[in-house]
Order: sequence, then C-alpha cells, then structure tokens
Amino acid sequence: MITQLDLVLESFSRMDLERLQDLLVDEFTYADYPKEVFLKQLGVVFQEFKERDADLQLQIFRGACCSRACRHRLGSDAFRFFGLDGDHLDLRFILKNEKNGDVIIQDIYSCSRLISNEQGPKLGKELLLWFYEDDNPSLELSSNLLIARAQALAAEENWHQNFQNRPISLSEIKNWLMVHEATYQNIKQGKDIADGDWKWDKFLRIYTHLSAFLLFCDLFVSDLDILKAHRESPMEENALLKWILDVEERLEGNFYYELEDNCFEFRFQDPYWEVMILTETKIRFSEPIFGEYARFLRWFHEERKRLVKYYFALTAEEMDEFLESDPKPYHYYRVNKLLSYHLEIRNSFRKNGIFLPFGLGDRE
Repeated sequence: MITQLDLVLESFSRMDLERLQDLLVDEFTYADYPKEVFLKQLGVVFQEFKERDADLQLQIFRGACCSRACRHRLGSDAFRFFGLDGDHLDLRFILKNEKNGDVIIQDIYSCSRLISNEQGPKLGKELLLWFYEDDNPSLELSSNLLIARAQALAAEENWHQNFQNRPISLSEIKNWLMVHEATYQNIKQGKDIADGDWKWDKFLRIYTHLSAFLLFCDLFVSDLDILKAHRESPMEENALLKWILDVEERLEGNFYYELEDNCFEFRFQDPYWEVMILTETKIRFSEPIFGEYARFLRWFHEERKRLVKYYFALTAEEMDEFLESDPKPYHYYRVNKLLSYHLEIRNSFRKNGIFLPFGLGDRE
C-alpha cells in the first residue's frame, strides 16, 4: 500500500512543491507554521539545491532524530535529503499510523541531530529551513512596527543596490545612517518584539556595523597621533596598557563575532581599499587614509600579541588543563588573544596578595 508518507517523500525527492501542496494537509501546521509558509521556505531550500543542477533529484536516507531537545513523544522519524557534493537537508517527521495502514504526516521539523544506519554520501553543506517571526500569521505587530519593517527592508535593499559594489565615502555612510536612524530606533524600541529571527535583522546588523565603523574612524584620528608620539617617545607601560585596552574594547566591544580576530579587516584591492566588517558587511573606499587604518591595525595586533605573551596569566599546566577541557571557540579566543582577559586575572590575584610571574605566555 502506498501511503501519504511515500508520496510526500517522492515529492521531496523531485522537489515538487505543487505536489506537496496537494499532499500536505491544510489544517496542520509544519514547523509550527501554516502549510503555505512552510512550503514557501522549503522552496527557498529546493532552489538552493537546484542552483547547480535544475534537474536534480534528491537522495533520501532514513534515520532518527537523536537530539535531547526535541519532543520525542511526538516521534523521532527523520530523513536526510542529499543533493550534490553532500549538500543535505535534515528533517524530522511526526507520523501517525492509521488503522487502514496509511501513514499520515502530522508535522515536519528541522532535525539538529540525525543519526542514520544507511551509508549515504559524505556530508557537505547543511541546508536549513529558515523561518522568521514575521511569518507567523498569529503575530500582530503595531502599525508603527509594520511601517518600520517596510522601511528597514527598503533601506537594506537601498544599501545593497547603491553602496555595496562601488567605492563610497565616509560622508555617504553618515548620510545613510542619518536617513535611517528613526527606523533603527523604532525597531530597537519596539515593545512587542519577541526573541527570534526577524526580516529586519539584516538591516539592523548593517546599521550597527556601519555605526561601529564610524566610531572607530572618529577615534582613529587620535590613535594615529598617539602612535606617532609613542614612536617618537615611548610612553610608560601603564599608559601603553591603558591605551591598548581602550583600542581592544572598541574592536571587541559589543560588535564581536566568535572566531574573528578583529572587527574590521582591511584589504587593498587596487585601486580601492576594501573593508569587511564582522565578515558580513563589505565597503569599498577610494580614500588613501584607509592604508593608515590597515597599518595601524597590523601594529596594534602585533603589539597586543607581545603584551599578551608577557602578561599571560596561565601556567603551562593550567593551559594544558584548559585545552583538555575542549573549550568553546570564544573562550579559546579570549585566552589566546585578549589582553584584558589576562590583566583581569592578574588584578584579581593581586588583590589577594598573590603576584604572578611575567612571561608565562612565551613558551616558544
């Protein structure tokens, strides 16, 4: 007997949204969203599968969802859908066995931990079903936020179309921020915004990145003067530490993304300077001052590296213990990169009358 599940899996293999529209039940929700919303987002994933082969058919491997976070009382049947080069989509199906032998799909969720006994292709890129809080039809936003969302999406489109792929000036960035400041503030101050992903998030990130970069640029002018004076007449250690910590705080601050060495990466792409902010927002400039920015950051990271080695607050044994604990990427980053991390430890020990030796990080 061919069941609804069999037909749905065949439609998944063919990436046939029209057939799925007929097979899935209107009254059910899928991934907690109405069928129409679910199929729209599934179509985005299917399109990503088809980018390199429009006639591709997905391979299907059965498995089980083994994530403790999932509600296993609903069932743990899961399927992995393979495309080219190991690209895959993992989904958990909530199934109900009918007395007549049919298998009804009551819900479909993303699966974060699928285990399969079937030997499939080597895993490549994992594709994800992505839903926004805005897609929930039961959500009611205030008229102010509805207007702000439309403005945010228009501002994001404006940025990508007019500023992303051509050289611009700092004054153009300032003007863009000024024009869209009210939209940014309206969203940030919204009282009926729940946690989750929203369609305006990309706009908020672009706005935050550009604001952070302008702050860096404004303060950079004085940093250049300080560095010039330091090279002519080296400042005392305490003053140097205070300044390096200030620059570090500006770079890491509220704009830090895990596994990034710094917030701003400068590359010279003749004849322009290209700035990447947190690996996501890219800007091109023609102003030669950005060569000074890049040189300053290179000097800063080398100087901070030297100071971290000198003020390192962990012994070799403590460092080995730390590494054996399998630290999270950000914790590993803090220990290896941040001067503030080691000075905080030293200050804590000093308050208790314990003075750590210097040079603990110089183990070469």
